[in-house]
Amino acid sequence: MAALSSHIPSTRTLIIGRRRAAGGEFQTEVARIEETRSIRAVFAERPRLIQKSRATLIEYDSSVSTPEVAWRKVGEPLAPLPQSFGLQSVVAETRFSPAAPDTFYQQTINEIWPWYRQQGARPLICRWDPMSAPGNIVTLRSVPGYHALPELLAAWHGG
Repeated sequence: MAALSSHIPSTRTLIIGRRRAAGGEFQTEVARIEETRSIRAVFAERPRLIQKSRATLIEYDSSVSTPEVAWRKVGEPLAPLPQSFGLQSVVAETRFSPAAPDTFYQQTINEIWPWYRQQGARPLICRWDPMSAPGNIVTLRSVPGYHALPELLAAWHGG
C-alpha cells in the first residue's frame, strides 16, 4: 500500500484553507513537467469531471489484488496517450452480498476476472468491507473504453 499512499501527495496540489500550496513532485519536478507538456491537455478536464470522492475501508486479498501505482521515472517512455484523462482513471466498484460468499469469491477471481482482462480491464481489488454485513464481497476494476459507452448503449437500445 506504500505506493498507493504516496500516489496522492505526488500527484495532487495541497490546498490549505483557500490557498493553494505547493504541488507534489508530478506538478513541481521541472523535467517531468517538460516531458509531459504535450499530453497535459488530455488531463485538463479532470477537475471538472471529478465532483467528489470518498474513502472506504476495504480489506483486500493481496494474492489476487493489484492496487499498486505504476511509477514512471523521468526519462522512461510515456504511456500511450489516452482518449481522456486516463484509461485506468475510471474505476467500477461493485458490492455483492452472495448466499455463498466463498464460492462467489472463487468464481469471481477464477472466471470473471480473466474475462475482465480479456476485455482490457484491470482487476484492482477483491475481498470485503469490514464495516459492512458479514459475507459481503467488494471488487474494484478499471473500465477501459468507458469513453465509448454512450455510443454502445445507444446502439444496444436501437438508437
